[in-house]
Amino acid sequence: DYIRDLGLAEKADLIPTGTLKPERLAEMYREQHGRTREAEFAFHAIQRLMYQCLHRGWGSAYGVQNRSGTVLAATFIAYSHARLFPLFQLERPAGKEAGALTLLWDMVLHSHAERPLRIKREEIFSH
Repeated sequence: DYIRDLGLAEKADLIPTGTLKPERLAEMYREQHGRTREAEFAFHAIQRLMYQCLHRGWGSAYGVQNRSGTVLAATFIAYSHARLFPLFQLERPAGKEAGALTLLWDMVLHSHAERPLRIKREEIFSH
């Protein structure tokens, strides 16, 4: 499945995004989870967490977009003690068809290839 999805992403000509602002990620979260009471709480909480992590140098946002600039998959990762902690991951339906989330995690893992790293497989491939 992993290799197949990477092939789909290559055919779809997906590219890594530049810097994603917390507001953009939170808005994607809102699009996918609606405006329920719980989703609204999470919407504001993840923005606060992302800004704290960015301010302290403890986290980064990653994303994959198509050539028209639409973000198809994104995640925010907090770092601590050589461990990645994905706070959340998002994938639009068009991203699912194009293997965007697989490309995203492939990119994240490649960007950490020279560092000691611990991450649970189920935290990445739970889609």
